[in-house]
Amino acid sequence: MSFQRQFNEALIQRFIQLIGTHIGLQIRPQEREALCEKICFRMNVISIYLPEAYYQLLETDTYQSQGEWQELANLLTIGESYFFRDKGQFSLLRYQILPRLIAAKKQTKTLRIWSAGCSTGEEPYSLAILLTELIPDWESWNLYILGTDINQESINKAKQGVYSSWSFRLLDQKLQNCYFEPHGTEWKINNNIQDIVDFKTVNLIKTPFPNLLLDVQNIDLILCRNVFVYFDKPAISLVVNKFYNTLQPGGYLLTAHAELQGIDISLFHTESFPESTSYQRPKETVGGKLSRKKAKVYSDTEEPILCPSYPAANKVKIELAQLVPKSYFPVPVREKNSNEVNECGRLSNLEVSEKPATTSSFQTLICEAKTLFKQKYYPSAIQKTEQAIALSPKNFDSYYLMAQIYANLGEYDKAVHYCQLALKIDSLSEKPLYLLAHIAEERGDVEEAKSLLKKIIYLVPSSILAYLEISGIYELEGNLSRALKMRTVALEILKKLPQESIVESPEKMTVGELSVHIQKMLQPQL
Repeated sequence: MSFQRQFNEALIQRFIQLIGTHIGLQIRPQEREALCEKICFRMNVISIYLPEAYYQLLETDTYQSQGEWQELANLLTIGESYFFRDKGQFSLLRYQILPRLIAAKKQTKTLRIWSAGCSTGEEPYSLAILLTELIPDWESWNLYILGTDINQESINKAKQGVYSSWSFRLLDQKLQNCYFEPHGTEWKINNNIQDIVDFKTVNLIKTPFPNLLLDVQNIDLILCRNVFVYFDKPAISLVVNKFYNTLQPGGYLLTAHAELQGIDISLFHTESFPESTSYQRPKETVGGKLSRKKAKVYSDTEEPILCPSYPAANKVKIELAQLVPKSYFPVPVREKNSNEVNECGRLSNLEVSEKPATTSSFQTLICEAKTLFKQKYYPSAIQKTEQAIALSPKNFDSYYLMAQIYANLGEYDKAVHYCQLALKIDSLSEKPLYLLAHIAEERGDVEEAKSLLKKIIYLVPSSILAYLEISGIYELEGNLSRALKMRTVALEILKKLPQESIVESPEKMTVGELSVHIQKMLQPQL
């Protein structure tokens, strides 16, 4: 039976596009039948009988949808790995890249490595083994290796650290005997190696990073190998952009061979070796400010837009307009006595309706605008918000929403303008200040970002995220004592809160979870 017959061509295309947008996977023509089979399998599991209904479930932003995306991703991303895969690249790591990083980090004795798309964990464990061989006193170092994958089942297996003989097909038997111990018919990684590696489920497309709460930040080396082969070019560009901002100045990115062909890597310093090509974020600063790659960002929630160095940073806008009927977009608001829409006039020429504003009509407009913003239909969101402002010119939410929209579009001057208008209405609100701080970081103005975060702390002394954000800036500047102090204050605030309550953050972590995370960050420094 052909599962593909249950889907019309347009619906298959919409599924392919939605999957590419959400998890970056490029479905090739020969994989369509398998895709339809896997969709039908999931439909049967959750008792949905129409492919259109399943598509609508995936398209919504609900807890059920998030769980279903995880299940579907598990089916679509069955990875395969083994220890020390690609001997040439591991030789490059052993003799060139890691020795450079180790020499550069001798003073701080801190080295942070991220294996992105790690499947069942063989790659990050291989890196841990390599580091213990290269650093004689490695136990006195703060070594952190993070392995991430979108497939939760793979991450669960990686955390167990138990492997069959097939995973050792390129590993020398002496190394296997040294770093693994028999575990029934399989082998288990030694505890001292396992303790160096942490595993988390991360969607490279949707998960924002740099990300303080997930500790995906200030990375010295990122390995993302045999992942981009499944992505289309826009998705690759998006992730490479996020990698750049997640690397420490002087940090390296290593991908599989030719995976970045045709991708803009102009901000990286590339170095070709016989074994592979490395991509390094330059060490230099620009005008005394940290050099950052320009990145448009968006938010899936109504929280402030998060720019590169922020915990939930650096999501890049993906245009979904082709999925929306043309009739869905409202007619543009035109200025009086004009037949054309003046784009620049949006900042200063908003017309106030002479009719008395009704609460219900304003609330309807602002609710529609927020929905459009959440779905990333920014032109329509701008039009709805303009109409809301015209009905109620002194409403804080309207101006703040407009600031968020323009920040997502990368139009930071307009975003700053609307933040200032919002602050005129409510000068004690921290939300515009957060957004202004993130824009300042995006522009490389670290001092302004710190000043704004300090102002937030003054206004809201219990603002945990402000302490954590400013600690990240201090750490990036090398001011570890100040970073330690800010994180300690955040931890003290958390101790006064119920452990099961949710911290207002993009990750929606509990107080207990965030406390444990901060304690891990502080531990090497205490």
